[in-house]
Order: sequence, then structure tokens, then C-alpha cells
Amino acid sequence: MAPLIPRMQTKRHLADYDPICSFTAQEVADDIDECEAAIQTFMAAPEADRRAFVAFVLFRLR
Repeated sequence: MAPLIPRMQTKRHLADYDPICSFTAQEVADDIDECEAAIQTFMAAPEADRRAFVAFVLFRLR
């Protein structure tokens, strides 16, 4: 799931700021399905694991 976050963020920035970038309806539907599955997997994990993941994503390693 961790690689999904920056990949979706990159796509969002492209969609918002790159006027020549476009996505097909199927690509968008696939991305939505992938994100929904990731959210369901995340929410099914134990709370301690979810907290650790959030900390890992929010804070840079030294």
C-alpha cells in the first residue's frame, strides 16, 4: 500500500497541473478500485499497525 500513496499523489498533480495529461475512464476506475481495496485492507489491520504505518508515512527516516 505504501507505494500507492505517492503514485496516486503524482497522478493527482498531473491531472491538476499538466494541461496535456489525460487519463482514460478505465484508468480512473482502476485507480479508484485499487485505492478502495487499499483503504479496506488498511482499516482491517490492527490499530497498532495502522498507527505505525501512519507514522512511517508522515515522518522521514533519518
